[in-house]
Amino acid sequence: MQVADGEGNPHYIAVEASFTVNGRDSRRALRNAELMTRFTGLPATAAVAGVRYDWNLKESVESERLYWYEIPSDDLEAG
Repeated sequence: MQVADGEGNPHYIAVEASFTVNGRDSRRALRNAELMTRFTGLPATAAVAGVRYDWNLKESVESERLYWYEIPSDDLEAG
């Protein structure tokens, strides 16, 4: 998705969503962010979203190499 940074400059976010985010999801997000930067010349950030993530991704999330968005499990229940 295309967004704007704090100064209004265009920026992309490559998002992968899954119930439990794992290494495959994170590799896809990182690859897609790299491709977006290469083809558009604009900065891109890799992000994953899910109810939880595999603890093997903890270092990538804590170092902000990969951004994490938690989807509350209540949001997935039928209403």
